[in-house]
This record gives sequence, structure tokens and C-alpha cells, in this order.
Amino acid sequence: GERLLEALSEAPGLELPAKAVRGESVYMSFVVRVRDRERFRRRLLRLGVDSHPGNMHVGPRIPGIDASGDERCAADANERMVHLPVYPDLSPADMDRVAEAVMAAAPRG
Repeated sequence: GERLLEALSEAPGLELPAKAVRGESVYMSFVVRVRDRERFRRRLLRLGVDSHPGNMHVGPRIPGIDASGDERCAADANERMVHLPVYPDLSPADMDRVAEAVMAAAPRG
């Protein structure tokens, strides 16, 4: 995850995950947000990199629980999030290939 975060720091049109303020980030998944998710995912796939649109459920607030936020944030994430491949079996070269594909597929302007 750290390798991707560094390689994608200048990626246009992507919102990257924030680093942990305390402790370490685990990067069980690496989620970016992009304006046109489906177009971005199609570009990635043409470049040989699969991705996942995510699985966030945006539903009504649960009665009796004090919601501390606005569900529009969850709705926005649900529309724009893309999970990039990141798992222990990927080599540094694999991660570099993912980063190169993401940079090539990133929206320009």
C-alpha cells in the first residue's frame, strides 16, 4: 500500500487514501475515489489491471444511534470508490505495473 501511495501521489483526478495519523496503515485494501468510476475501471482493465467497485451500502440511519455525519459522504464514496489490487502475493514489480496502469487510466481534467 505504501508503494502505491507513493507512486500515485501525483495521479490526476484521484483521491487517495489517507495515511494513518497514529500507528501504521495495514492496506488490507487500497481504495481510491474517481469521478467516472466505470470509465476508469474500463481503462484499467484494458491495461491488464482488474479492480472492484466496492461494496459500501448506503441506507437509512439506524433509529436510536446518534449519527455523527452526513450520509451524503457515504453516497459519494459509494459512487466513486474503486478498490485497486493490493495483497501480499504481489511483487514490487506487480505493484509498479498497477501504479503505471492507474496513472495511465487516471482522468485528465
